[in-house]
Amino acid sequence: MFRLVGFFLIAVFIFACSESESSADALKDYFDNLSFADSENESSSSFSGLSPDSVVTGEFKDARDNRTYKTVKIGNQTWMAENLKYSLDSLVESWCYEDDNSNCEKYGRLYSWMTAIGKSDEECGYQKACSLTYPVQGICPEGWHIPSKDELATLVENAGGPSIAGARLKAKEGWEPAWNECTGTDDYHFSAMASGYLRVYTDHYYNKGYHTGIWSSTEVEDFHRAEQYQHIDVYILFLDYDKDTAQVSDTNRDFAESVRCLKDDSEK
Repeated sequence: MFRLVGFFLIAVFIFACSESESSADALKDYFDNLSFADSENESSSSFSGLSPDSVVTGEFKDARDNRTYKTVKIGNQTWMAENLKYSLDSLVESWCYEDDNSNCEKYGRLYSWMTAIGKSDEECGYQKACSLTYPVQGICPEGWHIPSKDELATLVENAGGPSIAGARLKAKEGWEPAWNECTGTDDYHFSAMASGYLRVYTDHYYNKGYHTGIWSSTEVEDFHRAEQYQHIDVYILFLDYDKDTAQVSDTNRDFAESVRCLKDDSEK
């Protein structure tokens, strides 16, 4: 009997690695603003994906500031394998975590969604839907763009599907140790960093080491908050320190998150 109970507990522990919700209080604020009801990325007990041996690594130099980025081709998509770090003096809506430049060097900058897509508040501010022409270059260098929701979903599928892609896309270092031993294996050299986020309207930073969100350029209209109240949400790729999963879900624009640029000749 003891052996059966022990086996059951071990099985629950292993399963929790992919499915459990984070117990960290700091994550509650973020989860309150995520909607998983309409997510197309339901977890599955089985998965497939591209062979990690098929990926091609390289480099790209951003001519705007002469910064060199690692790149990785996963299937037909060529991604920057580092978070974007580009900034200008006139670019007011990007930040280093806790205003520490060393965090920008390690984790990349955090960008408001409007800055990420290269629009102003007058064009795409709060409660204003944007008229975007795809691909959306936004803050990315020439020849690169902010990924759409579908392009992020393709990345997830290429990395094995929603139930396991998070582990395969996360960097091996830079994430807090998870209680359930979920770790990043970085099989595809995407090296997603736990860059945290900024709640823009409170100027408070959260969850470096625990979370990353990567902006898409795709909007979703959410009318369920109140009658005749329009809140324009956007899609984001969400990875967490104690989950193997990768979710492309929606969140509001109140946050500053990370940017990963996708090469223009990539296919969905």
